[in-house]
Amino acid sequence: MTSATSYRPDGGVQESDELRDALEAQFQGQTDRLIQLTSRYRFSRDDTTAASIASARSSLADTAHALQRIAEGRYGACEHCGLSIPRWRLSDRPHASLCPRCDRSDTTGRPHSGRYEPV
Repeated sequence: MTSATSYRPDGGVQESDELRDALEAQFQGQTDRLIQLTSRYRFSRDDTTAASIASARSSLADTAHALQRIAEGRYGACEHCGLSIPRWRLSDRPHASLCPRCDRSDTTGRPHSGRYEPV
């Protein structure tokens, strides 16, 4: 993987462009939602809206991080083990930064040994 446009998760440049487009659309939608929630919170100051704002900020940060990885040419590589994240995972979760195995080890607290074997 040498550049943002060179990443091809087994689907070629078109699929890579589609993932980038999906992330950009997701970023815009999340930004719009955060603006709406922030406006609502100014008037209501309720805990539910505050929790929704925190969730929206987290989602927006994940998406921004994925877009940054695309710009830097690191998109599609697991940030933990460095191997490629499977195409099906990126199609399902375009902002994914970990391969399934590393993601599992993060949630269980147990590090995995060895390298990820593509599914």
